[in-house]
Amino acid sequence: MLLFLSLISCDTPFMCTEMGCGSTAPIRIESAGDSLQEGTYSFRIDGDDETLADCQVRMSMDTEECAGEQPCAAESTCNAIYATNAITFTISPGATEYVVSVSLEYQDENDSIQNIDFDHRTFTPEYNEFRPNGEGCDPVCLTPKEELTVTLSDGF
Repeated sequence: MLLFLSLISCDTPFMCTEMGCGSTAPIRIESAGDSLQEGTYSFRIDGDDETLADCQVRMSMDTEECAGEQPCAAESTCNAIYATNAITFTISPGATEYVVSVSLEYQDENDSIQNIDFDHRTFTPEYNEFRPNGEGCDPVCLTPKEELTVTLSDGF
């Protein structure tokens, strides 16, 4: 009996399933206040010196443009998820460093165009690894151990 058990445990091949990774590194850019200010936000996200996102979102308070809550993303060239107080980018994980840049162009109370360049934010994430197809099977999926969040100045 002992001989039989030792034979089946030696280098027995195992089956891997074929699930893929749903790995993401969400980067959330949020207002310190209740909502993002009306205006055009420009975003640039780099990961290990490669541009991962370079786009703009125009947030509007116009009730004709916004069917629901205001402000809304009236126009966008970004692939992101929008809320009244935040914009979340879903970026592929794995970079050792992410650099997030945000700027805003808006009209002030005197109808003058104002530009604000927010500080660049650099993240050096650590990742959790998991294998959805079982130990020893590819792929290895990654998720950041901590949320990557940029909080804009109060009122923006």
